[in-house]
Amino acid sequence: GGGGGAAPVSAPAPGPTGTPAAASFGPAQLASIYNAPGADKGAGQAIATIVEGSLTQVTKDLSTFEINNGLPHIPVSVVPVGARSNDTSNQTEWDLDTQYSTGLAPGASRLILYDAHSLSDTDVLDAINSWVTQDQAKQAGLSGGECESVAKADGVMGATDDALAQAVAQGQTLFVATGDDGAFCQALQSAGLSAAGSEPPSVSYPASSPYAVAVGGTTIVTTGPLTETAWSSSSGGISDYEAEPPYQLPVVGKIGHRAIPDVAFDADPNTGDQVVVNGQTETVAGTSAATQSWVGIWARAQGAHGGSLGFANVSIYAAPPSAFHDIVTGSNGF
Repeated sequence: GGGGGAAPVSAPAPGPTGTPAAASFGPAQLASIYNAPGADKGAGQAIATIVEGSLTQVTKDLSTFEINNGLPHIPVSVVPVGARSNDTSNQTEWDLDTQYSTGLAPGASRLILYDAHSLSDTDVLDAINSWVTQDQAKQAGLSGGECESVAKADGVMGATDDALAQAVAQGQTLFVATGDDGAFCQALQSAGLSAAGSEPPSVSYPASSPYAVAVGGTTIVTTGPLTETAWSSSSGGISDYEAEPPYQLPVVGKIGHRAIPDVAFDADPNTGDQVVVNGQTETVAGTSAATQSWVGIWARAQGAHGGSLGFANVSIYAAPPSAFHDIVTGSNGF
């Protein structure tokens, strides 16, 4: 999966002097820390999230979160994809996803939840296809993934790339969590496909798709001024299967294969997000937190440009270095 509450804890790395980072942040604090323009809050933009299971408590928690943070109430519509499920095991993840995608874009017009029957490859693909086919939201978030080799072997990689290529052609962007396993894919080990400590470096799919924006994680060290280091559990690396997309060449150089992540955001549990779960506020983190924040950030950018920006990676890689806060310290273990 992409993260959520299961993110392992790592200590913040020492950094330059400044105001020490808090233990957790709300949406307004994050918007301020990352210099989001106050005038552009996502007006006219629909936000989509790929979710699963029962969403009754999730929508209640979103309302509580909005009240607690002085945010406007965003209209929510649920699009069932396949048979309905009463599963609530991933509720904390969906609380995080809905609250921070909209919390970072408080002017967005509505939230569309594509509710899959399960988190199986085929069911998630069906949900992605629904988002693409309906073409109602320029930006969507997916807080999940699997070892790239598994996605390649079972055929979902090709089918998902086809769906996401259509999204790109329509000017839509799917932001995908890179995962919280560092440079390796722990699922290979748990599935008995590699011995402990011997698994090869691996990236997660669909984060590695050239038609998605892969979002990694940082640790915020200080907020005044902002200094960050790479979060040690943020996944990333070079794809074994996906070719290098043209937009990546000017920044990464010719390496032949897709490199991820594309962008990053606060993801360390030590500097996590304040999320309402079952009516109570707790700290949740992981690359999924970073991913959903980026959905909100992109909605703000699209709102400022009348929804005309198209696929985010084209703009991101073409932007000048001065548009970004570069992360030059830290490691994800390889």
